[in-house]
Amino acid sequence: MSENQDLAKRFDNMVEREEAEQDANLPPGARDREEAAINAAQAVFDAARNLMATGMLQAVGYRVVVKPIQAILTLEEAQAEVAPTLAEAGFEVKSEAERKREEHGENHGVIIHLGPTAFDRLGGVPLWADVGDTVVYSRYAGTAVEHPPGSGNKYQIMNDEDIFGKII
Repeated sequence: MSENQDLAKRFDNMVEREEAEQDANLPPGARDREEAAINAAQAVFDAARNLMATGMLQAVGYRVVVKPIQAILTLEEAQAEVAPTLAEAGFEVKSEAERKREEHGENHGVIIHLGPTAFDRLGGVPLWADVGDTVVYSRYAGTAVEHPPGSGNKYQIMNDEDIFGKII
């Protein structure tokens, strides 16, 4: 036997002895409880991952979930037609940086879910917006969320006060 093989064998024996000593010092059933706890934690993690992939996005409190809609005519197309005329007439034409910033901020969409206290601050006033309504909201309102992650489905979760009106 070579010296390296002898060292490896002694190390394996040492590890086996340490594991046997640990098992001898553990109360009866402790190893099984440890394995059960690990399996339970793995099950909770798997359930959370499945929920992220298949679950429904739901608003809480006074928040609203909105699915943004792309504008039919983009800002660039509209300004490309009239910008030279406006600039000649003395109007301020937006810079490229301003246009880019506004491209990212869609400001209308469809309500997907209402939190339980959304639009309920005045007490007794009937809801003026409901699930399925098309609304106009503050351009930089809320938080953009992609659900399920990596799917490309984008939503905005915002406060109810960030919604300015309903398109009827």
